[in-house]
Amino acid sequence: SSSSSSQESLRKYSVVPLVIRRVVAPLDLGDGLQIPKGCTLVINIQAVHRNPLYWNDPMTFSPDRFLNEAETPKPYTFLPFIEGPRNCLGQHLALLESKIVMGLLAQRYEFRTANQEELVTELGGDKDPRHRYIVPVIPGKELKIQVIRR
Repeated sequence: SSSSSSQESLRKYSVVPLVIRRVVAPLDLGDGLQIPKGCTLVINIQAVHRNPLYWNDPMTFSPDRFLNEAETPKPYTFLPFIEGPRNCLGQHLALLESKIVMGLLAQRYEFRTANQEELVTELGGDKDPRHRYIVPVIPGKELKIQVIRR
C-alpha cells in the first residue's frame, strides 16, 4: 500500500535523524541508570530505525514490514514524527501531502529505471529539455530513474 511505502521510506530515510532534548527533572531509567536534571539528551532516530534489535534486516527497503498488523513496531521504535507529548503537530498533514504529491507525480509522469545506453536512446527522441531529468534514487548505488512527462 502507499501508506506502508511511505512509512518504510520514513523509517529508512529519516527526515529528522537527530532530536535534542533537555532533561527538566531527574530521570530514572531503572537498573541503576539515572539522568540528572539539566542534561542534554541526543536521540538518534536514524540509529533506532536501523537497529536490528527492533527491525529485521533494517538496511533493506521493505514496505511489507508495515502491512502485517501483528508485527506493528514496538512503542518508540518508529519515530518519523517523534512520539509522546512533543510529537510533530503537522504529521497528519505531512503524510496527506506526501500522498497527494505522489499521486500527482504518478498521474503526470512515468518513472522507470534506465541504464546509460537506454538514456541515450530515449533522450534522443525527446526535444523538450525539461523532460531530461535523471533522478538518483538510492544514495551510493547506480540506480537512476528517468522521468518522462505523460
